[in-house]
Amino acid sequence: MNLLTQNSKMKKTSLKNNAKIFNFSIPAYKTKSGKVTCPFAAACVKYCYAQKGNYTRFPIVQELMEKKYNISKQNNFNSLMNEEIKKKKATHIRIHDSGDFYSVKYLAKWVQIAEFNPSIIFYAYTKSIKFFVDGLLLPDNMKIIFSEGSK
Repeated sequence: MNLLTQNSKMKKTSLKNNAKIFNFSIPAYKTKSGKVTCPFAAACVKYCYAQKGNYTRFPIVQELMEKKYNISKQNNFNSLMNEEIKKKKATHIRIHDSGDFYSVKYLAKWVQIAEFNPSIIFYAYTKSIKFFVDGLLLPDNMKIIFSEGSK
């Protein structure tokens, strides 16, 4: 299974900038079984772009995001992601074009993945500001943008 994918915009940007930009997505707001993937979403759930368009139009997209969410909960997620990064020769990774950091443990996995891949730029938009507690040191190659409503 491809853990890292590219949408058409990322493909264009990759070509334009001679880069290999990929993303990792999980279901927006909740999984099919009701597990919350955006714990601090609040009112934005009504307006979430990832709950519209291709994200919901094509059942295969939803199924793949469900599978990725389940893989992200596995103990071997880091090693699987590190292998995928190497295989794709990624230069940049957007963490979540849908979904968010759903737990401190999950955020810690991404910090470890970024530390293991210091030449790759990782970036994410998040409302999970409460998970970024004092003492959490982000590596220089991990850029976090706090989304509207998380400030």
